[in-house]
Amino acid sequence: MLPLCSCRRTAPSSYRVAEGSIWHTGYRITYEADTDLATEIFDVMQRVEQSLSPFLHSSAISAINRGDTDLADSLIIRVWDEAMRVHRLSGGAFDPTVGPLVKLWGFGQNAAPGSIPAAAEVDSCLGAVGFGQCRREGRRILRKRSDTQFDFSAITKGFGVDEVAATLRGHGVTNYLVEIGGELAAAGVNPDGEAWRVAIDIPSSPSGAADSETDGIKTPAAAANAGILQLCDCAVATSGSYRNYRDTRAGRISHIISPHSGRPVRSSVLSATVVAPTCMEADALATAMMEMLPDRSRELAARLPEVSHAVLIIADSTRTDGLRIEWLK
Repeated sequence: MLPLCSCRRTAPSSYRVAEGSIWHTGYRITYEADTDLATEIFDVMQRVEQSLSPFLHSSAISAINRGDTDLADSLIIRVWDEAMRVHRLSGGAFDPTVGPLVKLWGFGQNAAPGSIPAAAEVDSCLGAVGFGQCRREGRRILRKRSDTQFDFSAITKGFGVDEVAATLRGHGVTNYLVEIGGELAAAGVNPDGEAWRVAIDIPSSPSGAADSETDGIKTPAAAANAGILQLCDCAVATSGSYRNYRDTRAGRISHIISPHSGRPVRSSVLSATVVAPTCMEADALATAMMEMLPDRSRELAARLPEVSHAVLIIADSTRTDGLRIEWLK
């Protein structure tokens, strides 16, 4: 068990749970409050979707992608600025313009899995990729090319977690655990008056066989985990390659696509988990670490004092269980 901070014990009172589906994933929000805040919670998640979902025709980011406007709303601006910060910190490993390549390789919503794309197709698509060559001037978004597309999915879940947490705090809630699609933020204590506890999931098979859980986070009851985290006033996010993959004639490929080569990342890293003050930062950093070599991930984590923990789960054929757990921090 790895305590991340100390939490003051309080006597539990009225804890509530709001749960359902949003953004093609599930959410579960546990919080202590005298009144039901389920409507307020869902409303803030819908606002995030209406702003940032590239799969929603009416969203603000879809309008920018179509070229209907170049004006960003306040939510896009906040996500843009954090995405650009992590893009630069990671040497371009985190890149929200890589979405068309992900789709080309047969992943993502509305993608058509099939044969491996031709090199010419990949190179053509890669030409529009490059978040570092895009910029924001006030509300105006200036793209690298007219066909450059923005997909902030790798940071939006984390941002949504932060927005729900902020909404709860705005209603005076001090004890909560917000979970959307496996990304979490926690404050205060659980109904037993203790720190919130979650476990880092270990892949059931290094070869990529999925188990019954989702998105890298399990409850402490899980049989296999890389460590149990005690969370208080912090957030945790996991990115992994072992759940979303497809088999081709050339072998198994992951949905993690390099913005540098335009091709699936071939790496022994199966998952990356980051603990940070905000879930948006943790989400983006975990995604970046899936594209980076472990040594580069370690260097990145070391440069960020606000990141309290970072862990990689790596396939290792020299070990009996086929896995190696590396705590970078």
